Amino acid sequence: MFVDGMTNALLAENLYLSNSALWEPRIFVQAYSWGTLPVSVFLLSVFYKIFGDYFFVERIYSLCCALLQLGLIHWAWKIFFAEQKETKKYSWFPCLLWLSSPLIGWSYSYNLMENTMSLFVTAAIVVSLRYALLTKNLFVVSFCVSLFLFLAFLTKGPVCLFVFALPILFVGVSDSFQWKKGVVFTLLQLLFFGFLFAFVFSFSAPQNFLHHYLEEQINPSLLIPTNTHERYSVLIGLLKSNALVLLLCCFLFFIPKHKTQKPKNYWRFILLGLCGSLPIMISNKQSHFYLLPSTIPFSIGFAIYLLPLLEWLNERVSQNIQLAFLMFFKFSSVVVVSVCIFLCVTKQGTFIRDNDLLNDLQQVNAITRSETIIRAEESFTGDWYLRGYLLRLYHKRICLPDEKTKTHFYITHKNIEAEHLPSGHKKLMSGKTLDLYKIF
Repeated sequence: MFVDGMTNALLAENLYLSNSALWEPRIFVQAYSWGTLPVSVFLLSVFYKIFGDYFFVERIYSLCCALLQLGLIHWAWKIFFAEQKETKKYSWFPCLLWLSSPLIGWSYSYNLMENTMSLFVTAAIVVSLRYALLTKNLFVVSFCVSLFLFLAFLTKGPVCLFVFALPILFVGVSDSFQWKKGVVFTLLQLLFFGFLFAFVFSFSAPQNFLHHYLEEQINPSLLIPTNTHERYSVLIGLLKSNALVLLLCCFLFFIPKHKTQKPKNYWRFILLGLCGSLPIMISNKQSHFYLLPSTIPFSIGFAIYLLPLLEWLNERVSQNIQLAFLMFFKFSSVVVVSVCIFLCVTKQGTFIRDNDLLNDLQQVNAITRSETIIRAEESFTGDWYLRGYLLRLYHKRICLPDEKTKTHFYITHKNIEAEHLPSGHKKLMSGKTLDLYKIF
């Protein structure tokens, strides 16, 4: 598993096992993880309580997040086009565009906290859109949007706050939603968000967490110097994650202009997506999966922009061909899902990354089955993959040479002479990355 996803799983497991507290998260027994906010960890720990402490539980959790996300995108489309019956039926299209991004498959495969944050972000977008179109229940809607964004903030930090730009970007989307209401809507959201922030962090435990979070996560990402060109990697990530939809947009140039209606309001969603992605450039920490929340407005915006292409194809292709294509699509979907299930069953126990390390750890576990602690060289202190895999898969942890802990086994890097290996020892295993010794 990618290290961020493994961290999320370990923190949730520790919370489930009562080895840590909500505002004092521990990734290992002796190590706090102040850079990780608690909401995703808490929700995943609930899944462990329901399904048990198994490796597949984080997969179930990520799948649930993906399915809920698709439902929210579908709902957002239905709300936005509530008065346009013909357009409403294309609610599957933004869902398909969202799934087409390679970023989606990668993020949901590796149990990232952005999966949970994106749910709250989309929920906030849905509620905001509903008010922009109906302009009813201003105070209730503003509080709901602020609550969703506060939960998103408590999941993965300030990346989610771009949704505050939605009321201004969508001024004029309906006759009743003009500048005055847009400004008031924004101010109320900020007010309720500030109230929730002040209330939660007025307690001592959250206050202590916030202090460490600012020191370990926010300040380094903004203040520590880094190479300037790395900040522009988010632009490359944007192009990669939207490559397919940008290619589809090119086909619009081949459609006669008089045959289609000019799409409206797509630019509002695309600008909202840019509000959620471009500000990431100010951070010294750049990862492509930080873009995940912004994929939702991008998918809806590009789907609106590409609607003329769908409508043009709908006019050109006969109904019999459409039915044949639909049957082929359904059949292909069944085949793909069946093949995926078959591969999941037949490849159970195999690895797609860190293959050598994981195979070595399997051997280590087989030999040290009765042990819960294994001594290791100091060089393993920062080896988060080894420590994470060992703890998540086999509930074993390493201790360092100077720790006074009773254990009968010692691991070193392969073919590297250990500085602190006791004189009474015997090599039991020599893997591709590790050597294991028995201590007498």
